Amino acid sequence: VVKVVDVPRPTAVIASLAGGAKARAFIASEDGTVGLYSVGGLATTEPAAPEEIARIAEVQVGRNPVCLAYQKYSRDTIMALSRGDREIAWVRYTDKDAEVIRRLRDARLLDPVHLESADTHGINATVITVADFKGRRILNYRIGDVVFATQGGARFGCGPDGKEPFECGGVLEFPGAPFCISATNVN
Repeated sequence: VVKVVDVPRPTAVIASLAGGAKARAFIASEDGTVGLYSVGGLATTEPAAPEEIARIAEVQVGRNPVCLAYQKYSRDTIMALSRGDREIAWVRYTDKDAEVIRRLRDARLLDPVHLESADTHGINATVITVADFKGRRILNYRIGDVVFATQGGARFGCGPDGKEPFECGGVLEFPGAPFCISATNVN
């Protein structure tokens, strides 16, 4: 038996990292919705049951979401990059629902097409990296406190006063149009 899932104009897809009965898949559509799907037995050792593969919720993230990415250190949150609205939305999900809990919109984002939550070394920090196609650059954002874990534990928030929701950590100009990135600090 083949299960057909009808998704109008899909633009991006991702699956939860953990398997088991609570595993989920996400499919974004050009209209800005992200559907949350149960995947039946596909993420277990049990037989897959087509009738258990179903759209269980949807959330509106922004026009033309072109990239869905994992939020590091989270088991219940993904990020959706909307090219049409030039915005990043954080989507928190449960077994039965999904909601946008945070948004990042910045005038420096001209044509964002790819997003990654970067690894760091020697510090605890939440950094995301965005490929900006028509802007011909790559941007880094810090979206939470940085803690210098290997140097005494000093903690610094975002922005000059340490209370901003995000901080642009730098812009790297490119001679071409970046469309995909992998950003990890491995020193």
